[in-house]
Amino acid sequence: IGAEPVRLESYLDRIAQKVGVTIPQYNPGQSVTKGAFVTHSMRIELRDLTMNQVKDLLQAIESDSPVVVVTSLSLNHNFRDRQKLDVKLQIETYSQAVAASGGKGG
Repeated sequence: IGAEPVRLESYLDRIAQKVGVTIPQYNPGQSVTKGAFVTHSMRIELRDLTMNQVKDLLQAIESDSPVVVVTSLSLNHNFRDRQKLDVKLQIETYSQAVAASGGKGG
């Protein structure tokens, strides 16, 4: 795990383009320090995906980088088309915590 986190928005844009979906909005979460590491999170919601698109998306998110994982997944059938899925994901990545350099930051 490196000192710089994976830039989740760019990472997810690349994956979405590869899978053929559009991510309409990114909802960044708080960065949380846990011991020697910092957790960075992003929430996204996608609508009208096929089962194959969901599979490809999850596989790409989990396998393209060893420090990016899906930590929460919610699937629902689409209201208008029962063959499609609406997906809510929380994705996290990790970086090394940087030691504070004197004084309190704000």
